[in-house]
Amino acid sequence: MMRALGVGMVWWQELGPLFAAPESRLTVLELEPQTLWERGAGAPGVAPGYRINHGLLAQVARLPQAKLVHGVGHPLAALVDDPLDWAGPLRRCIGVLRPVWASEHLAFNRFRNSAGGIEQTSFLLPPRQTAAGVQLAALRLARFAALAGVPVAFETGVNYLQPRADEIEDGEYFTAVAEAADCGIVLDLHNLWVNARNGRQSLDAVLDALPLHRVCELHLAGGHRLDSHWLDAHDRLCSDELLALASTLLPRLPALGAIVFELLPSYVHGIGLDRIADHVDALWSLWDQRRPDELRLPAAAPPARQPSPLPSPAALRDIADWERSLGLLALGHDDRPAMPGLAQDPGIAVLQQLVREFRSGRVARVLRYTMLALLRGLGAIATRQLVDAYCRSCGADVFTAGEADRFATFLRQRIASGQLVLPLLDEVLGFEHAMVRASLFERGATLRWSVDPVALFEALETGRPLSELPQVPSEMTIAV
Repeated sequence: MMRALGVGMVWWQELGPLFAAPESRLTVLELEPQTLWERGAGAPGVAPGYRINHGLLAQVARLPQAKLVHGVGHPLAALVDDPLDWAGPLRRCIGVLRPVWASEHLAFNRFRNSAGGIEQTSFLLPPRQTAAGVQLAALRLARFAALAGVPVAFETGVNYLQPRADEIEDGEYFTAVAEAADCGIVLDLHNLWVNARNGRQSLDAVLDALPLHRVCELHLAGGHRLDSHWLDAHDRLCSDELLALASTLLPRLPALGAIVFELLPSYVHGIGLDRIADHVDALWSLWDQRRPDELRLPAAAPPARQPSPLPSPAALRDIADWERSLGLLALGHDDRPAMPGLAQDPGIAVLQQLVREFRSGRVARVLRYTMLALLRGLGAIATRQLVDAYCRSCGADVFTAGEADRFATFLRQRIASGQLVLPLLDEVLGFEHAMVRASLFERGATLRWSVDPVALFEALETGRPLSELPQVPSEMTIAV
């Protein structure tokens, strides 16, 4: 039996004041642990691995809210696993936070290419919804439960592809995974609403198929329309329509332990903390409509249950073909996938755009002044074309710092070949790239400036002409 937790949000530093307020209305904090990790090169003779930002993790742990862990980097429906050790860092995060339960996505974000190498999408993609896909997810969930040591659940994911004749319908797939793994469900109502609006199974049909007694957590979010598709963008407050749907659904969820509102950090400033706090108050009125029954979730890794059998070799090849085909298409690297009809799905163009925007957004967050210099020198259209060329030619990285390192290397090659010539770009890029590599690989650097770097950054921020900056030669050492 578990206690009901109330209303919360996914934690980001930008939302820190809402969590830390003395009379905070947030009683639940959900952490995506991989957002506090970095991938390092490792010491000499030691394999690369993940480093946790222990200071930030401790800061989160001290906050008064009940904690939940929601993974975003090691999804549960993936055939290809992360080649680096992620179990150790996740176990340490769970040990510090002591979450009431832990969850992950039914998706994949890695695949094997035709040469056998592992490629990353940097974006969660929908899984193969077949009987073998159910078996694979159940096996992954069993391992996740044993690792976490707390009750576990999976999230009902967003899927921009059209339904296929060779797949199980959404509601049946989610139900089969939950029953095979004997686990909880994080019901993302906005995901299911978006899926239905985009032509997949209706929301009512999915909800009628789901074992609602397994729903321990309800996710709510906002989104918008992009051409013919609705997006699960996490970019705004919940719509009145979604809140009305949630109000109808709440009494049907006897095991509901938390309502979690998801909002990406880049949109916090535009909405404002006061409006977000008011929205949390509105979610408490939803919470009051739940059935206050006892909460029961299966124990972690129940010993009495036999593990799901491994899918047949042919079924595993089918899953591998799906992941490789969809992964390459989403990255814009292949228009002749092994999966028939996949390239013609209108959702592929949506995924390609979302992957590009996701990758470029992460780069801009780390290489801020480099992107400002590109926008200043090239303009918005040419800068976007440059980023698109990078995305087409370079593999993705799951982690933000890794993506920034790859993009910086791409730009350096363009600069060295004379394809990219902009005033002071090499100095701005050199500084930001050195900071990234100091974090990733613990490598110091000595930088030479022709102008005052502080004045240069201010000019990029304010739009002041770079030609007005006086020549001030100097050196800077970045130590680790």
